[in-house]
Amino acid sequence: MPNAPGTLPPELYSIWEAYPWKFGLPFCIVKSYLNELTPYASVLTITAFTVERYLAICHPLKEQRGSRQTRALRCVFTVWVVSALCALPYPVHTRVFPWVVNPINQKPIDASLVCSIPARWLQIMIYCFQVSTFVFFVLPMVVITVMYMMIGVRLRNAALANDVMSQTQSKTVATRARRAVIRMLVAVVVAFFVCWAPFHAQRLMTVYIKQNQWTRELLTLQSHLFYVSEEGGCSVKFEVVSIVVVVVVVEVVVVVVVVVIVVVVVVVVVVVVVVVVVVVEVVVVVVVVVVVVVVVVVVS
Repeated sequence: MPNAPGTLPPELYSIWEAYPWKFGLPFCIVKSYLNELTPYASVLTITAFTVERYLAICHPLKEQRGSRQTRALRCVFTVWVVSALCALPYPVHTRVFPWVVNPINQKPIDASLVCSIPARWLQIMIYCFQVSTFVFFVLPMVVITVMYMMIGVRLRNAALANDVMSQTQSKTVATRARRAVIRMLVAVVVAFFVCWAPFHAQRLMTVYIKQNQWTRELLTLQSHLFYVSEEGGCSVKFEVVSIVVVVVVVEVVVVVVVVVIVVVVVVVVVVVVVVVVVVVEVVVVVVVVVVVVVVVVVVS
């Protein structure tokens, strides 16, 4: 049973009902930003995990330096900061505007509102598409492939050394284990390519195919690539996860602020109480001393 319009992901909903855009400019900008931010963060996270595996297996001494938790936090923070900065051009150049103009009076038709990039900024965004494809697909693909190859070579050499040192170990079992590891590493690289290639392929088609060069076959191919990249679960857009993370962070900040305020209030109250008690005690002592002095003077 096909998805109803109300349950479609945002990108596929834009195909189901391309216009008019009903959610206003703020949501349009947020959607555009999250559509870029989350894939970038996902790719960089996968690449960072690959580097971490490479260091742990090929350079274990370097991997052990410093706190693993601190390194992980720094890595995650860097990934999201870099992703947030690299995704900024998209919301900056995204607008809600009429796609169709009335041919009679040359006035925009409000029913044709779309959330997209205006024509005046298309050249800038074409450059951004090309850069993002290289930085967030080609380069990570090369890094992941090279590092997993080095991991595979290291594991293979380690297994061969163990075979030489241990004559009692079954060579058949060792060979199967090595092959299983190699298959797993190859599967990771292939999965990365299969999952992200459609996303960038349909973008590059938009960049390099001119408007008068589109055919029915090319449109069908791009539509299938777009559907696979959006609905197939490979280039998953984690908008909901991102919103949840933002909400959790905001809640944590609010809790911290409330705790700080409560602590400050308690400290102030305690200080005031202590000061009042000290002042009262001093006053009492002074009064007692004065009374004693007066009594002594009177008695004398």
